[in-house]
Amino acid sequence: MTKKELGEQVEQLQVQLAGCLVAAQGHTKNPAKEGDYGWSPAYQDVLELRIKFDSPQEELKLEKRADNTDKARSLIDVIHNMKKALKR
Repeated sequence: MTKKELGEQVEQLQVQLAGCLVAAQGHTKNPAKEGDYGWSPAYQDVLELRIKFDSPQEELKLEKRADNTDKARSLIDVIHNMKKALKR
């Protein structure tokens, strides 16, 4: 390999490594695909791990939202019952 080719390979490896960091942090709206300049098998593994990590996190968020909705409904019922009691 020439010095120029080695420099280009180093640059691509740096981009691929940066892609792994971005994927690990969950900032991949449009993930790289095999054949893209920034794609590597390591990137793909990190991306898949992040997707597995995010799935339960999203489920927990939805459960918390549902729980908060139930709590809000209960509070509304209490307020409604209090207003009724005050009218008597």
